[in-house]
Amino acid sequence: LVSKCFEVLQKYLKFNIYNIPSSYVLNKDVSGLQERKADTSLMHIHYAALFWTFHLLQCGSMTQEQEKKLYEIFAGPHTLYWMEILSLHGKMYEALRSIQLISVIKVRECQNTHIQTSTLKVMEKKTEEILDDVYHFLDLAKEACSVSIPHIYLSCLPMMPQSCLLAKETRPYFRNILDIEGMPDVWVPHNMVLEGHKSDVNSVAYSPDGRHVVSGSNDHTVRIWDASTGQQVGQPLQGHSRIVTSVAYSPDSRHVVSGSSDTTVRIWDAGTGQQVGQPLQGHSSEVRSVAYSPDGSHPLQGHSSIVTSVAYSPDGRHVVSGSEDNTVRIWDASTGQPL
Repeated sequence: LVSKCFEVLQKYLKFNIYNIPSSYVLNKDVSGLQERKADTSLMHIHYAALFWTFHLLQCGSMTQEQEKKLYEIFAGPHTLYWMEILSLHGKMYEALRSIQLISVIKVRECQNTHIQTSTLKVMEKKTEEILDDVYHFLDLAKEACSVSIPHIYLSCLPMMPQSCLLAKETRPYFRNILDIEGMPDVWVPHNMVLEGHKSDVNSVAYSPDGRHVVSGSNDHTVRIWDASTGQQVGQPLQGHSRIVTSVAYSPDSRHVVSGSSDTTVRIWDAGTGQQVGQPLQGHSSEVRSVAYSPDGSHPLQGHSSIVTSVAYSPDGRHVVSGSEDNTVRIWDASTGQPL
């Protein structure tokens, strides 16, 4: 399926595939554009464009011939043509995440290959470089191009660093684009702003697999975000009746735990956003900090004032806590006794 998708993309992708007459209107305002999603004459192209990443990730590796095709397709204007389809279907952010995952896929060795190892390494390096360029360009273009296909070319292509491989292979096809002075020669990382909470954010944490971020806020909600795109994943996790003061991920990234000034601790399914079981009750005052244990936990008593922060050791054997009584204490996680 991966190879067939590549064949379709290489053969049928083209400039302005939807024949948009003007760049002055948004996708939603182009007459008949949304209906093109169901155009049977484009179904094979749509499928290949939207699902080649899925099939490649399912395989977990690719052949040398597939790597060669991948490079041939995306080291040039076909990347932009592919983005036209992503824009219409609202899949820019999903593609960004997929390209990030694909960049670590390994090439399967071919036992009967006559290609020299040095040649294979050169191709592997070039493929890594072009995937890195595609990822950065998707990241740069995702907002503007999600709402306007023509701005892939008018607004975003001129902002591509001219020294990058993708620009060298693409710009010769579009000689009349804007020339912006002062643009950097390399991709420049930019700050990602996660917006959605209605009040102060008190706590954030990365999932152990690095794919998501969880946040807790004064708006009484917990929210999960895609770490690569900055987009909120699903709906806010609602259940706390007061400020969410602390959040943390489970070691396997499957659950989120949150603490609140409503004196409860709640556990959530990170995939569905549903609360797991009943709220954990027992505290007599607000919960300031939570941490996920690899193998369970015990109440720890000993501080003489509010406990403001807790964390587990990497091996799960100890807990460290900080308090407004001016002390830091280390505890045996299995017995709950101070060390």
